[in-house]
Amino acid sequence: MLLYLKLLPLAILPISLLISSGAADFVVILSVIIFLGNSIYKREFYWIKDKYFILLFLFYLYLLINFYFSQSRQESLERAFAFIRFPLFIMSIKYFFLRDFSKFDLVIRFWIVTIVIVLIDTLIQYHYGKNILGYPVLLMGDQMRLSSFLGKEYKIGGYLLVFSFIIFVYFLSKKNFSNKLLIYLFYLLSLIAIYLTGERSNFIIFVLCSICFIFLSNYKITLKFTFFVILLSFIIFLFNFDKKLRVRLVDQTKEIAYSKNLDFKNSVLQSQYGAHYITAYQIFMDYPFFGSGIKTFRIICTNEKYDNYDIPWIKNRCATHPHNVILEFLSELGIFGTLIFFIFFIYLLFDRIQSYLKNKNDFLLGLIICTSLFYFPLLPRGSFFTNWTAILFWTMISLLISFKNIKKN
Repeated sequence: MLLYLKLLPLAILPISLLISSGAADFVVILSVIIFLGNSIYKREFYWIKDKYFILLFLFYLYLLINFYFSQSRQESLERAFAFIRFPLFIMSIKYFFLRDFSKFDLVIRFWIVTIVIVLIDTLIQYHYGKNILGYPVLLMGDQMRLSSFLGKEYKIGGYLLVFSFIIFVYFLSKKNFSNKLLIYLFYLLSLIAIYLTGERSNFIIFVLCSICFIFLSNYKITLKFTFFVILLSFIIFLFNFDKKLRVRLVDQTKEIAYSKNLDFKNSVLQSQYGAHYITAYQIFMDYPFFGSGIKTFRIICTNEKYDNYDIPWIKNRCATHPHNVILEFLSELGIFGTLIFFIFFIYLLFDRIQSYLKNKNDFLLGLIICTSLFYFPLLPRGSFFTNWTAILFWTMISLLISFKNIKKN
């Protein structure tokens, strides 16, 4: 019974994210409290010497320094000081909740029930115009956007991207898993649902993750080729299934990347995203070392001096974040903060790639790919420091750190 209680916070994390950011944050903090309580009770503090905890704690100390230099401390206060919960959350997963890898199967089976319900609910919302709770589809012009249980939030696609891909690669990596047809159907259902949400970046990243996993996994070349053909066929089918969605996912993407015979850089600058990007770059040039402070882009962008760049959307340059993780880091954290985080991130990926080459476990490979591409810098993304998205990202990081030595079988 105690084992199931230990796994409960991790198991209910997907449900908490559907409720609210606050509920998900509560689960993260609960995990940390249980872990710290156990550490104090048993006097086990060896995790403090964990190299990843040390690197993230250094990043946390930098965030406190960044808060001191912030151009709007009120905006930066919560994100800077509360960040410590994520390094502690990672340690709680590694040293407490997933001390026995075999127990993760219970967590995954709980996750798959939750995600299947969300997938079905998303399809119901698409077909009937509202989900099982009565939340209507969202409209962006004449285009329909799905949100499932998240109401007015455009982020169910990112949620499905993370959990569906983790579940898919987990079961596919189990050599004794006999019902592979079911997991393939689950994957295709996820692909369809993410496409129907209208979330362009999340659909592209899901497809990129899938293609990378297909070609880098340990499966036979015939199986890789078959899966790739099926994937390509379904994508073509989806592009012709809903013409309005095709306009958003294909035509508008092409228009942003290459329009009016311009090269990629200048074409992007003609878009609204380009206005966010160039403003973030100018903020970085004004505050190159420490940045303007966490979550201050929304404040600093209103300065009239950033109105002088001759691109179409410059008057609409302001948003809650720059929609690009690298520019978000550079503008809000400066060179120092960006370097500290990317040293941690690149070191983690390099270390896990070495582990994969040694152990050849495809679940570890899937975690590496999904974590690497989640903030793909060539696509517009949500804010790194928004609680809801951050919990998704740090959950992937916690699994990636925890499963270093998982064997091939």
